[in-house]
Amino acid sequence: HAERKGRADLAAVCIATKGGFRRINAQSNGWRPGDMSPFGIETCIRESHRALNAVFKIGPIPLWMLHHPPTNDRQGKRLVAAMLAARKLVREGLVREIGICNATVTQLEMVDEVVGPLACVQSSFSLWDKAAALPLRAKEGLTSRRGLLDWCRQHGAVFIPYG
Repeated sequence: HAERKGRADLAAVCIATKGGFRRINAQSNGWRPGDMSPFGIETCIRESHRALNAVFKIGPIPLWMLHHPPTNDRQGKRLVAAMLAARKLVREGLVREIGICNATVTQLEMVDEVVGPLACVQSSFSLWDKAAALPLRAKEGLTSRRGLLDWCRQHGAVFIPYG
């Protein structure tokens, strides 16, 4: 009944938001990596929580995703630290589930091992970009999007395509 009047039932909607990137300015369409430190991630999530609850009064954010893994982080230390900060806010009750976007299988393994299970993985997938469905080949785990669907299936994570 509420849908016919233009109001969605929020109980039937899963609100997801991302963090870790920031807009250059209000006039620009450009984005840049934000503060990926644990403090920066916590601040981002707390601000999102505050803003979403000011409008929708949803309680915990149903799903928060890191928009991009940190660049120049071959060992994954910054990525793991960022995701541990997000997991901390799950324990505090500000977020229900966490996920990650634009990660490789190697990065997913690092996060899964230290941080724990991810609810979802978002990556490019379309008629033109099917890498996520292709099997992962040896020595390309750090740079390739191959193998993402298999990883999600094996770890019970939802795959959210874009593209």
